[in-house]
Amino acid sequence: MPKPPSNILERRATMLEQEIEDRARRIAQMEDEEPPMSEPLTPEKAREMFYASPLGDQADAMFWQVHDQVLSQTGDATQAEKQALEAVYPERARLVGVGLAPLDIQVKRAEELRRLVDRAGGE
Repeated sequence: MPKPPSNILERRATMLEQEIEDRARRIAQMEDEEPPMSEPLTPEKAREMFYASPLGDQADAMFWQVHDQVLSQTGDATQAEKQALEAVYPERARLVGVGLAPLDIQVKRAEELRRLVDRAGGE
């Protein structure tokens, strides 16, 4: 074990650095865990949330309408898809942690969600 720095400022900086690393490690571990007291997501519940839309039967048509409108205004397909999903299928972003989880975890969750939805629908 290395000898601790003798300068008080160096010791405090070392302690602060260790505390920051420890907190970062704990946060990273928590991001990929289910919240306490949460229910596991069943295939049927995943399918219900995946297709939930305030627009009902018009959801698919409205998705493409919003998508095409944003795409024509911005030329950005990613932004078009994001805005269309937010407007038509708001639960999908929440299910995968958009804006909350790192991108690699979002992708992992989206793949798991797709498998759950497919299993529930018998597709």
